[in-house]
Amino acid sequence: MAKIEEKVVQARELVENAPNIVVLTGAGISSESGVPTFRGQEGLWQNYRPEELATPEAFWKDPKLVWEWYDWRRNAVKDAKPNPGHYALAELESDLQKLTLVTQNIDGLHQMAGSSNVVEMHGNLWQIRCTKCGDIEQNFDVPIAELPPRCKKCGEIGRPNVVWFGEMPLGMERIAAAAREADLFIAIGTSAVVYPAAGVPEPGVIKHVEGDRFPVGELDGSTTERIQKLHDLFENSGLKSRILDDIRSEIWLKAWGNLSFNPISALTHGTLVDICQFPETRELAAEMMAEAQTIAEKLGVTFRHTIEKRISGAESVGAHKTSMLQDVEAGRSLETEALVGAILEIGDITHTPAPSIKAVYALVKLLNKIIMSEHVGVKLTEAA
Repeated sequence: MAKIEEKVVQARELVENAPNIVVLTGAGISSESGVPTFRGQEGLWQNYRPEELATPEAFWKDPKLVWEWYDWRRNAVKDAKPNPGHYALAELESDLQKLTLVTQNIDGLHQMAGSSNVVEMHGNLWQIRCTKCGDIEQNFDVPIAELPPRCKKCGEIGRPNVVWFGEMPLGMERIAAAAREADLFIAIGTSAVVYPAAGVPEPGVIKHVEGDRFPVGELDGSTTERIQKLHDLFENSGLKSRILDDIRSEIWLKAWGNLSFNPISALTHGTLVDICQFPETRELAAEMMAEAQTIAEKLGVTFRHTIEKRISGAESVGAHKTSMLQDVEAGRSLETEALVGAILEIGDITHTPAPSIKAVYALVKLLNKIIMSEHVGVKLTEAA
């Protein structure tokens, strides 16, 4: 039997034996419906990057311009129809005990195909949200008669009900709850990789840059058949993987570095070794990690490494630029909410103060605002 056929059989067996499934879809599933990615477009919009228009700062600077872009996008997808991939997922939902469909897409094609349990984590292109009262209006007008549109309840201007760069995705609690209960997680049409560990130079091609260790585990610490299969897939692909009985500790170990080294490097242009060998920034990183540890421990998380060992490990990496620093240099929107804001949000929920994290968060959030509003990247060059 051909290798691809074996994979199809394995996938079918996994689906048939999983009464509760979570499916994550990205732009790839809508490509056959003719939905463009909105990058490299022609005409007026070729002078703009999505990162320059899809931000709160851009909207308040020029609401009409941002709405003209979204009106153009709505016109570009108004005739798009669901394709067999959308219909297959809708049919699968009807056959299962439970299927939660999480989509990064904002085109509404999953609902059009008949899926009902859909979480639109990036919002919906066909909805308008009032900037004052928060009322959400379903609107399929193309073109929209008035730009920017006005709220029918209070009269204030509305914004596209989509998630912009620098904002938190929608429905995260619902997604997390569904993922915890799921017997199987499927990703379709999305690379599900994080730059710079991997990049996607062209559709279907993932360029692996660094990192070959992929620990896996169930939240309850058990070794299940699906975890064993996932571990084996990594190992058979030439990557290193191990099954952990405390995956939450591993997640927070990664979060330690993300919430401290990333924003500090973005603000200072320092590499990992720079941050770790400079006494003041080393101390600041340790303070941020200690605050995060207090937050995590209130959730029952235990740490298998000390803060000092985590910092020493980062120092040994050498002159590595964090992903956030690379985004600063390239003029891209920073992952402020995902890497730092999310930790503060958990701190608020657990009533845990985090003054150092909060201060750094405020600074890097302002930096992101300036980068996006001024359309600039900041890179150090040798002085003349």
